[in-house]
Amino acid sequence: MPEEDKLFNKIMNECKNTGQIVSVFYHDRWFNMIKRAIESFQKGECNKDLLILTGPRRVGKTTILSKLNDEFKKYACYVNIEDSYIRKYISTHSLKDLVVSLHEITGRNIFMLDEITSLEQDWSRAVKELWDYLEKNNLKIFIIITGSAGILISNKYSDIAGRSEHCKSGEHKLSNPLTILPKKFSELLPRKLYKSPYFKSIIPLKKQERLEILIKIARAERSEIEYVNRILKGINIITQKQQKISLSKYMRAVLDDFLLRGGFPQLLQARLSINNPHNDVYGIATNILDSIHKDAILLSLKDVETKKFLLAYKNTAKISALIDITKLENELKRLLNTTNKKSDPNLISKLISFFEDAHILVKADPLIVDEDTKSNTNLKKLFLIDPALFWALYYNDIDFSRYTKELGYSTTIVGFLLEHTVCSHLIRLGRSIQLEFYNDGETDIDCIFELHGNKIFLQVERSENEVQKDLERTANIIQKIKEKDKSGLKNYYPISVVYDLDEIRVYNLPNGQIGVAIPTHYFLSLI
Repeated sequence: MPEEDKLFNKIMNECKNTGQIVSVFYHDRWFNMIKRAIESFQKGECNKDLLILTGPRRVGKTTILSKLNDEFKKYACYVNIEDSYIRKYISTHSLKDLVVSLHEITGRNIFMLDEITSLEQDWSRAVKELWDYLEKNNLKIFIIITGSAGILISNKYSDIAGRSEHCKSGEHKLSNPLTILPKKFSELLPRKLYKSPYFKSIIPLKKQERLEILIKIARAERSEIEYVNRILKGINIITQKQQKISLSKYMRAVLDDFLLRGGFPQLLQARLSINNPHNDVYGIATNILDSIHKDAILLSLKDVETKKFLLAYKNTAKISALIDITKLENELKRLLNTTNKKSDPNLISKLISFFEDAHILVKADPLIVDEDTKSNTNLKKLFLIDPALFWALYYNDIDFSRYTKELGYSTTIVGFLLEHTVCSHLIRLGRSIQLEFYNDGETDIDCIFELHGNKIFLQVERSENEVQKDLERTANIIQKIKEKDKSGLKNYYPISVVYDLDEIRVYNLPNGQIGVAIPTHYFLSLI
């Protein structure tokens, strides 16, 4: 038997007997949505479908496929494109030949093609060829492809974009591509809390209902604020140590753990040392961050450029999110040793886009209304998307000698960590959210965003000590902007998100404005 036939038989037997070609880990996220999509396909509501899962590396895409493979054992086949013998078969045949042959021999019609971007520049051509063959021959196959953010980074994505317009999930259409991100704060709150009708009344399961509560609070609606405060302070939680604490204090304890671990599955499952947990987080998070450089080739970048960019970002930002683009560019040239050499003038913008699309950084642009009220346009804010990435970059630069369990190592460090965490969380509100900030050299407003016709000016605080002054400064900027803004917006709200608060507080500000301070743990639970 020719070697290539032996190779295919090995692949085919594993697919036929086990439904998968390599072992994978179990993970439970986004499962029900994708399960419903596959069930819609099996009911004949669509003849075929192409679902794309993307997101940062190590976020758990493979483990999602594992659970789906378990659920649809008789119909599914998991294929790891990174496996050497899979790659060898595809190189001598094609992805189309592999999937179609497996379908014909095993009868399976759900194919999960993991790490498709390991085919590098050929991945989109291979997927396009497979999909076009299915259409031409009316083959009913459900395909899920996963890859790092390189799927969207690559300029090859447009080749298959029209083939992944939608994916039906029950009565809804699934967002496609479906971006899998690290868990956000609200997803780490124990599910048992939702058994309480009081808890669900202030943190509903439906996003739209949560945002309605947030807008009411931004408007300083007293009845809403008083009700939320009664629940936050009035409901008691029994901890594992059998201690009774308020819901608000319990949520802050969950936030403390989130600010240490973040939301990547590896870190959520890790057993951290008691004496130096940050060192453990640093090691795991550094490996996660290092893995992103594999995608550089998909945007015709060199991995040395992406690695040096992170170092330049770290050296320029100095823990904050505020970046002077000229200084960032000069620092990158110094690190690449290209200061006096001709280089790509668009390299910085390409690298920023790369790390945005890779879901490592979240960008905010300076707010500009007119010449009298504009920020410094040479500045940008680049927020790290997950607390663990903050520790990956800055752990070695921080003096932990004064560290306490109450996040007491440094008010400044915690303040910046909170700013990265809170502002980057806002992109979870949807693709339409555009982040801005304001910085005129005297007043800095951490992030600004529009929500259902309301403009939210948000400050992130470690302590409530400076809340009144910061809200007053924000109110003054809002007053200037309202006088100049011709966008038609009438609702501008100054908000402080404060770590050490246990309840929502209202502040009277100049010009008849009202500001609101919200506990960080409650604000994040609404996002």
